[in-house]
Amino acid sequence: MDIENDWPAFYDWAHASFTDDVEFYLEELKDVKGPVLELGCGTGRVTIPLAKQGIAVTALDISPDMVESAQKKAALDGVTSDQANFIVGDMRDFDLDRTFGAVLMPYRSFQWLLSIVDQRCALLNAWHHLLPEGKLIFDVFNPTTDVLRDDGEEPFLVKDVPGEKKGHKFQLLFQNQWDHNYQINNASLIARELGPGGKEIKKVSQSIQVRYTYRYEMMHLLELSGFQPLELYGSFARDDYQDASEHMIWIAQRLT
Repeated sequence: MDIENDWPAFYDWAHASFTDDVEFYLEELKDVKGPVLELGCGTGRVTIPLAKQGIAVTALDISPDMVESAQKKAALDGVTSDQANFIVGDMRDFDLDRTFGAVLMPYRSFQWLLSIVDQRCALLNAWHHLLPEGKLIFDVFNPTTDVLRDDGEEPFLVKDVPGEKKGHKFQLLFQNQWDHNYQINNASLIARELGPGGKEIKKVSQSIQVRYTYRYEMMHLLELSGFQPLELYGSFARDDYQDASEHMIWIAQRLT
């Protein structure tokens, strides 16, 4: 794996082990009529399993590299463009001139929107692309006191796996840098390639920004944007949301 020059491949490696949400979305979409729109699809981690289960998905992402990677992965998996149609686009400003039975924003993609204005634009776009009473389903992390207390002085280890060469391994680390005035994490995603004896061969850092949103702030945003919140879960096992839950998983319905 080229951690320096192939961001989509690095993204896949970093997130491939997380599959809890796929079964959740499959279950939620069982009774949905019509095709599904996914916003912030990345490299198709959720899109492709949905398409393989017979769900017609239109999947949008702002990164051309991510979309190209998703298309290649889908083709290798035998998924046609009729089953999963990948599009380069910005969830804040797009018009597909069609409506869907459900809109998904998996894996905290909503949190890449760094202002209330951007968040409202994305939610209103979701509303306009939904059939009457269609579902909006998405997840964000829950900004608990413990999470926000991390001062970011040192990165923490997220993943540690063997490399392709004997004695080599890759590490994924994350470092928080909170700006609580604007509710933004100016974070760093760090990849390290280590050789025999733990010698560092390569280190690459990717800066990311995500915005956190509190429970009642999110509820207000949904209602302002024409949605009725239906469910709020704290896990993909459908545990009730608690103050200490890791996730906020929202299911909302388009109001006509």
